Amino acid sequence: MNPHLLRHHARVRHEDKTMCWRYYDEKELIELENPLELYIVDISAGGVGVKSFNTISKGNILIFELPFGLSTYKVMGKVMWVDKREDCYRGGLEFVSLPFSLKESLIELSKLGEEAPLVENY
Repeated sequence: MNPHLLRHHARVRHEDKTMCWRYYDEKELIELENPLELYIVDISAGGVGVKSFNTISKGNILIFELPFGLSTYKVMGKVMWVDKREDCYRGGLEFVSLPFSLKESLIELSKLGEEAPLVENY
């Protein structure tokens, strides 16, 4: 079984777009001249599923703003897995740092029941 298919938190569909201007490659902070576009596909208390037309690398820690509800939160997510698709990269980010209020909201959301059906074409 694929290790990235093991889930600790229920996922829900959450489609949005954000930009990543900075990331950590090992321990070095990289500032990007052109942002990395990330398309949020799903979200859980543990992290987010993303799609990107730019290369994303396993192990990097991305710093980006996450729109959720009526707020936008600054978060950090470690790239845990990446699949190269025909036209994009699909990856899973584990939250490394996120505001407590967002974490609580995501935990409450996961308690609402079964995970929402996901679109696998992303």
